[in-house]
Amino acid sequence: MILGRAELLGDEEAARVIREQVKRINEYITQLDRGWVESRKVRKFLRRHDKD
Repeated sequence: MILGRAELLGDEEAARVIREQVKRINEYITQLDRGWVESRKVRKFLRRHDKD
């Protein structure tokens, strides 16, 4: 949605900057998703191997 609006600005430089920022945000989200999945796996492992 943001990318589409950026293209409609008619300002190629502004659209380029917005595209770059959207790409960075998507990369951050991907990293957070991977971290969440990994932390979930670790929690599951710890629960299975809890000696209490």
